[in-house]
Amino acid sequence: MKNNPNIRVTVTGNTDQSGSEGYNNVLSYNRAKAAIEFLVNQHGIDRNRLVLDWAGESAALVPIKGATKLNRRAEFRVAKDGEADKARPEGPEAGKGRFMGNKAGF
Repeated sequence: MKNNPNIRVTVTGNTDQSGSEGYNNVLSYNRAKAAIEFLVNQHGIDRNRLVLDWAGESAALVPIKGATKLNRRAEFRVAKDGEADKARPEGPEAGKGRFMGNKAGF
């Protein structure tokens, strides 16, 4: 990104299916936000060049129920013209400490 200052990047957070949909949406939002904060704070990338997106559990790489680590990720792609940050989804705070519940527990 430092070598290509005109490129904007969309950062999309994803989760597995361990929690409720609301929890997972917030968790994927937090995951994308953390990746963006890392790029801004550690690498000096202008925040305006990064677009926050989240997909929750809807974009699984491995479509298997349960805690599939491959589905817990942040993805990066070149942003489309006019693309803007997605708002924080409704749902409980997520990603603070170890998750110990299941879908039925939320």
